[in-house]
Amino acid sequence: MAGISDVRNALEAHALTIAGAPSDLAWENVQFEPTPGNSWLRFTLLPVSQRPTDVTATGLKRIDALFQVDAFVPIDTGPAAAETLAEAIIAAYAPGDPLTSDGVSVQVEYAEVNTSAVYDPPWYSVSVTIKVKAFIS
Repeated sequence: MAGISDVRNALEAHALTIAGAPSDLAWENVQFEPTPGNSWLRFTLLPVSQRPTDVTATGLKRIDALFQVDAFVPIDTGPAAAETLAEAIIAAYAPGDPLTSDGVSVQVEYAEVNTSAVYDPPWYSVSVTIKVKAFIS
């Protein structure tokens, strides 16, 4: 049965297509130690809901989720590097883009910077939130 793991797989596979992305990538529940002085991205899937699409016995359900991508750059290098990464992430997850995994199609509804930049030495970071939906049986 398809579910949130298929949504995650589609989103994470697509993350590898982000133009200009650093090679250091932090995935959920995988040990990661950032390389000092190198930019990196952290990916977090936040399931929002999994609900039937109607009251009939079709078994079709809608999954809504947020995929958060945090872009980290070394401090004291100015905001442009983090902003450029955020723009590349947003471009990679354009609204309407269909992403697939194991036959499950995930549709991007929007991608946007959702918080102010965070100055947390030795990193400066910007977060991008990607809202997606999928209909699965």
